Amino acid sequence: MANEYDKKFGRLREYMESKYGKAYLTAISKLSVSDPYDENGVIKTEYVLTSDEEDALRYFIPETEQFLDQNDNSEREQKSLDKRYQEFLEDVRKNTEKVASFSQASESNADMTWEIVGVEFLGWKVVEKYGDDIYQKASEEVPHDKVGYLRAFYRRIQTMFHRDFSKANIKLGHLIREAVAPSILMDLDYFIKLLEEKGIPSYIDFETNTFHYNAVPKKEKEKKL
Repeated sequence: MANEYDKKFGRLREYMESKYGKAYLTAISKLSVSDPYDENGVIKTEYVLTSDEEDALRYFIPETEQFLDQNDNSEREQKSLDKRYQEFLEDVRKNTEKVASFSQASESNADMTWEIVGVEFLGWKVVEKYGDDIYQKASEEVPHDKVGYLRAFYRRIQTMFHRDFSKANIKLGHLIREAVAPSILMDLDYFIKLLEEKGIPSYIDFETNTFHYNAVPKKEKEKKL
């Protein structure tokens, strides 16, 4: 049987819920937790404020608007970045398809080699068209040394990076060759797939960052023999 304190507590709770609503009280409860973070320092999902809870805080404590707006803006910016980056990747794939559409097998069956360089080769074009944030995100796709080195390309000195394409999420790169115009930025895995569909073998030598066009790896040749 409930004692007097239990009855008072129940009436108080009913009063608070009727006056402020469950959303506001739940928000206050979440904000009162001393350690809402997981082992990675990220807020646990059960403590993330819902849109109803945020609205309740704005209504009853107007000054919380400044904090909630910061979070909202950050989320909007992240969503905007993700959407723009997907559009950028789609453009890269379309450009890759365009290059592949003009590709033909060598009549002499010669192994044509191209050096692979990173997105920084024509990075200024990416920044100009898509923004610096998209360039930075694209640059992170292929792991590279933190310190760049200077190299001359077509009478221009550029800062380049030693990149490890073998560990890339998406192999974004340019193909360059002496006395030949450099390629546009491409998804090299996708390029290899498109060439394969046309019967043109190709592969990447990750040790030297070399793209082999119209050729198969030596080990694969030995297997066929």
